[in-house]
Amino acid sequence: MNPSSPLEPIRALLSSTLDADEVARVLSGLAPLDPAAQKNAVNIGLILSDFSTKAATEYFRAVPAVLQSIGSDELAGWVGMGIQIAQQSSAGGIRFFKQGAAVFSKLSSKPLRERFIKLGITLAERDYNLALEYYQQAPVLLAHVSLSEGALAEWAEQGFALGKQDYTLAVEYFRTTPSLLVLLPIELLPKWISVGQKISSEKVLATLQFVRTSPEVFSKISSNADRTRLLDLAAEVAERQPALAATLFTEAASILPSFQALHLEGVLLDKALTLARFDGELGATLFLSGPKILKEMGRAAPHFTEWVEEGMALVKSGGAQAKAFFAFESKAAREAVDHFGTGVSLASISRMLKLFAEALSGRPVAIQPLSLLKSEGKADSEAPTTDGQTIYLPEHVNRFPDKTLNLEWYKVATAYQAGYLEFNTFTPKIQDTADLIESLQT
Repeated sequence: MNPSSPLEPIRALLSSTLDADEVARVLSGLAPLDPAAQKNAVNIGLILSDFSTKAATEYFRAVPAVLQSIGSDELAGWVGMGIQIAQQSSAGGIRFFKQGAAVFSKLSSKPLRERFIKLGITLAERDYNLALEYYQQAPVLLAHVSLSEGALAEWAEQGFALGKQDYTLAVEYFRTTPSLLVLLPIELLPKWISVGQKISSEKVLATLQFVRTSPEVFSKISSNADRTRLLDLAAEVAERQPALAATLFTEAASILPSFQALHLEGVLLDKALTLARFDGELGATLFLSGPKILKEMGRAAPHFTEWVEEGMALVKSGGAQAKAFFAFESKAAREAVDHFGTGVSLASISRMLKLFAEALSGRPVAIQPLSLLKSEGKADSEAPTTDGQTIYLPEHVNRFPDKTLNLEWYKVATAYQAGYLEFNTFTPKIQDTADLIESLQT
C-alpha cells in the first residue's frame, strides 16, 4: 500500500489486534469507498480508537457495509453513540459496531435515522446494556410501526424504567414489544407492563412466559376493546394469584378461537372480568374452562351467556358452588345446559339408568361418569365401559338435535355394558371354563 494512502494510518492500529491476513481483508473492504467518504470514515474511526482499540477495529470491519445504508455525514452520530457504549464496555462497543449494517438496513429514512441515533446517545449515557437492546430492537419496531419522536422516546423510557425494577423484564420488553406493538396500540403499553409487573411478584418464569407469548395471544384478538378486557382480567387475577394470571393469559391463544367462531369471545372476556372483580379465581376458572364448557354445551353453545348468568346467581350463595359450576363439575352446570339445549346429562338420569341396567343384568349395578376413571388414570377415551360392578358413561351427551335421541343413546350404551354383566364376562365360573377346555380337547 502506498505510504501516502488515506488507509495507511489505520494499518498499525489494526495490526495491534488482527493478524496480517485479517488486516488485509479489512483494508480491502475500505479501499473501494469514495475518497471523501473513505477519508471521513478513517478520521472518525481514529477518534474512536482513542476510546477503544477493539471497538475501532470492529468499526473498520463494519463501516463499508454500513455506508450502503447511510450517508458518510451520518457516521459521526453513529460513532458518537458507539463511543458512549465502548467507554463503559469494550465488548459492548464491539457488539454495537458489529450490528451496524443490520440495524441501518431497516431504517430507510435519514430523518428517522437521525432521531434514532439522537435518542440512542442519551440512552447510552444512562445504561449501555439497555441502550444496546434499544439499538438492536428500535429499527425492527420503526420498520413496522409509525411512531412520532415523542412516542419513540416514550417507548424507550418505559423500558429503562422497567430496568430500575427488573432488569430481565426490561430486556424482554425491548425484545418483544416490536412485534407486540404491531398488534397493541402504544397507549395500552402501560397497562400491559402493569400486568407483567404484577405477575413478576411471583416467579420470573411466569413473567417471561407472559411477555414472550403476548404477541401470539394478541394476534388472536381482533378488537382493542377485547385486548383491554384480557389485560384487565389478567390484572384482576394477578392481584392475588400471579401465577394463575400468567396461565390464564398464555392459554388465551388456544381458548379464544372456539369462542370467536361463535362470536362469543367478547362475552367470555366480559363475563370472566365481571367475576374476577368479585373473585379473581372464579373469573379465571370460567375463562380457563371455556373450551370444555362449549364442548359440553354442544348445540346449546349460543346460550353461553344465559348459562353464565345462571352460574352468577350462585356466587353470593357460596364460592365453592360457583367454582364447581364454572369449572363444569357440578350437577347444576349440566342441568343448566339441558335447560337450554337438546343434550342430556348423566346426573339427571343416572338413577333411571341404574334401574335399567339392574333389570337387564339381574345384579346390583352402579352408574358413574367416565371422568371418575380418567381422574384415576384408568381411561383415556369417551367410550362407555364397565369393570363388572360399575358402568361408566359420559357426563353429558349432545350427539343428536333431539333430547329423546340423546336419552336413547344413554340407554343403548347402558344395555350394551349391562350385557357384560348379564353373561358373567367378569366373573366366569370355574366349571364353565373346565367344560370349555374339555370340549376343545375332544
